Amino acid sequence: MPVVGALRRDDRVTAPERHLGLVPAAEREGRTSEALDTLAAATERYVDLDGVLALARAAPDAAGPAWSPLPRNESAPAPARIAIARGPAFSFHYEENLELLAAAGAELLAFDPLCDEALPEGAGALVLAGGFPRSSARS
Repeated sequence: MPVVGALRRDDRVTAPERHLGLVPAAEREGRTSEALDTLAAATERYVDLDGVLALARAAPDAAGPAWSPLPRNESAPAPARIAIARGPAFSFHYEENLELLAAAGAELLAFDPLCDEALPEGAGALVLAGGFPRSSARS
């Protein structure tokens, strides 16, 4: 397999940490944008993107059908309305899990437990995933 590029260490590209994990990108939006811009520029300069595309196009097909987060039968009614805790203190979710719920036909209803006084109307289930106990989100 040919080497198509390399990215050097750059102090402008960091993922700050704190007790219990990484600092969410939403809490450091300016620094996140700068880091992404830096990575994009370095990738354009130091990676043979045409080579990456050629390798990808030459790769064999994956076995089995391609996964899609879209429901198989869009006319079917949603079997569940699921309240999903969102907001700065509940920003860590494995998006694939939410996509699978939506693909199964569930209606996902975002709410912020720190701001909203009640669950979304008609919610029959609740997902409280990935809270950050030391978030500075509370006003």
